[in-house]
Amino acid sequence: MLRIIRTRRKAFRRRAIPCAPILQTRAASTYNAIGKIFAAPDFEGNPLKMEYDRMERKTAPESAAAGGLSEEERGRLVSLIRRSSRPLEPIPPVRGELPADWEQTVLRPGSIRAVLFDLYGTLFVSAAGDIASGGGKTEDGAAAEMSAYFRAAVNARHAKARAAGVKWPEVRVEEIWRGYAGSVLKEAAASALGENSSAKAGSMERSREIALRYEFAVNPAYPMPGALDTIRALRGQGLTLGIISNAQFFSPLLFDAFFDAAPAALGFDPELLIYSFEEGEAKPSPVLFVRAVDALAKRGAGPGETLYVGNDMRNDIAGAAAAGMKTCLFAGDRRSLRLRPDECGQLRPDMAVRSLAAIVNYLRPAHAEQEAGR
Repeated sequence: MLRIIRTRRKAFRRRAIPCAPILQTRAASTYNAIGKIFAAPDFEGNPLKMEYDRMERKTAPESAAAGGLSEEERGRLVSLIRRSSRPLEPIPPVRGELPADWEQTVLRPGSIRAVLFDLYGTLFVSAAGDIASGGGKTEDGAAAEMSAYFRAAVNARHAKARAAGVKWPEVRVEEIWRGYAGSVLKEAAASALGENSSAKAGSMERSREIALRYEFAVNPAYPMPGALDTIRALRGQGLTLGIISNAQFFSPLLFDAFFDAAPAALGFDPELLIYSFEEGEAKPSPVLFVRAVDALAKRGAGPGETLYVGNDMRNDIAGAAAAGMKTCLFAGDRRSLRLRPDECGQLRPDMAVRSLAAIVNYLRPAHAEQEAGR
């Protein structure tokens, strides 16, 4: 595994892709009777372990500090997402904001066998445009103090991780909130967000609940129009589906809350559910994309046969292109569309769409032609 990562690291550096990231990882893999243990330090130096069985399926994706979600807690958090949510509609980009030629696909018919998605701003509308951005609404009182604490804590942990050589670090928000001790009591601050919880104060369970309530207070999310139909249609075409996303523990629960099913039950490949909070690094870190390329190879699909769909030219399009994937810029919501011309001025996606349904329309004839030729 390490040999594969080192080889691909050289490949990334050879590809002259604007705003493409450089692979950095301090991970190591060991093997036992059950399977593989992929270990790396988190932003505080604590061990972050991901265990896999012999089929390379995750068996313990949580860090030792965070712990896993019980079925009871999972159900409670899903219910909380539903109660905290309100419909959100995407805001279409203005005319001329997106280069016209980007919507003319350059994909070769029959070339796509797998489709991987970003979450926030792509499959889900994000009020702030991205996860944990802290820009969802004006805050005052306890909520303002919580926001100030959260931003300072994230910045401090990012700085520490970068000093240790991690270019694109990720945090675990439940660990940040567990350390919260502002001038107002944690309980009073949480109540300012409308909390009424029986979770034990100071526990990781309590911290996860506060983290989720805070996220939905400043950055509510809601399914992008056509998201579920698109997932079903692509699976109906026999395409492999996956996710590579900057995410937190509550992000996969969006599927349960809005679609009544976990990602795997909807047809996403469990080995292609790649979240930044589990990896300890965030997009556009190549670590996430290399993981996907390795998993796809086991299914006989190369990166050139994989379409990655995301709304950010640097985090999504550049990262996926550096890994050799085909790219689709989702430009359906102006709030989350990140063109970044100063960083990615010479980079263009293989296609761009303004709706998720357009992806199905592009790929349906290509996949039908591929099947007919087999």
